[in-house]
Amino acid sequence: MNSNIDKYLSTLLSFAHCEKGRRRESDDYISLIHIPPEGPEEVFSLSFASLEPSLMVARFQETVWEYLAKSEEGSIELSPRVNVLQAEIANEHPVFEYIGSSLLKSCSSFCDGRPGMDYYLLMWQLDGYASVVECWEPHRRMASSWITLIGGMQALASQYEFAAKENDPVAV
Repeated sequence: MNSNIDKYLSTLLSFAHCEKGRRRESDDYISLIHIPPEGPEEVFSLSFASLEPSLMVARFQETVWEYLAKSEEGSIELSPRVNVLQAEIANEHPVFEYIGSSLLKSCSSFCDGRPGMDYYLLMWQLDGYASVVECWEPHRRMASSWITLIGGMQALASQYEFAAKENDPVAV
């Protein structure tokens, strides 16, 4: 029997690049899940499985909790509505000058949070290192490693979202 938290995490993790059950054998990846205090969640994932890294950004249109509540009532579609962007990134992209294993290793867990606070979950495997860490309110804590990582992932996402919008002005 799946509990609501299992369904919640499963929905979010469906957009993360990590391969469940084969952690050390899988390809390198960085997956960053953002659960804001209000509004829908978003998942940023980089996969280093091919010659050029690939970026996937999933932005839910409503919170996953809202979707789960509607699905229990039977008044919802089979899956949550989500905007997904996928793009390949050149290995020489400037973001890789600072997003690397040393930055990821310096992202410490800050587990002392509560509902109503900004929350990030980071899962990664890169250059023979791997970790899962979390952070509540990274900007308020002035956690520079987290802020750098979040900024880099958001910059990548916005760059490719802007390019996609330029190529297809009808897409929203």
